[in-house]
Amino acid sequence: MVRLSDVAARAGVSVSAVSRVLRDAPHTRVSESTRVRIQEAAAELGYRPNFAARALKSARTNVVGLVVPDVTNAIFTDPLRGVEDEAYRQGYVVLLARADGLPDGVDVIGRLIGEGRVDGLLVQVGDTSDANDIDRLIASRLPVVFVNSIHPEGVGSVVLDDEEGTRIATAHLIGLGHRRIALINGVASSDTARRREAGFRRASADAGLSVDDDLITRRGYEPRQGAEALGALWER
Repeated sequence: MVRLSDVAARAGVSVSAVSRVLRDAPHTRVSESTRVRIQEAAAELGYRPNFAARALKSARTNVVGLVVPDVTNAIFTDPLRGVEDEAYRQGYVVLLARADGLPDGVDVIGRLIGEGRVDGLLVQVGDTSDANDIDRLIASRLPVVFVNSIHPEGVGSVVLDDEEGTRIATAHLIGLGHRRIALINGVASSDTARRREAGFRRASADAGLSVDDDLITRRGYEPRQGAEALGALWER
């Protein structure tokens, strides 16, 4: 294992200078040529910082957690790529975890909070997410940004304009001459489902069409649930 002293010996500088440069510490007083020499020596020796020790000293892990309902769902691939790209630019790595469908007794949220594994969390709330988990996140004071949901206490969030998107899609179908339109939606408690239904109803009202509540399903977004919803609609 390569140590700071090895890098210092190769670069011909003090260990403290190596530590400051490789940590990119503010107000580090070394010349640019010395900085480059230290960085080249670290690269040549294959030096890797001890993040565990650094975390103990700085009380930061430089890790951000991304919690999604299902890591196998392809819809989360692009957001994951975006989170990772920006995290790397900011000097962070991403810890990915799923929130739904875990065995009984597995407490992902509790471990992320209680064990100090991350400096902050991005959370995509699932249809079956436990409200108590969300409350614990808020109470922990850990920086949290919710994805596609808005918490009533004003915690940070990033959301799509689901209402406008569904309004546009419904208006498109109406423009093609369709009058009996169904909505396969998420569960009633889902923020996205509520916004999407609002857009669906708004487009229908704008066109002077009444909404048949029997043509709205609220079973969820998983493929199995979509198939069940389509089957129920088909029977009507």
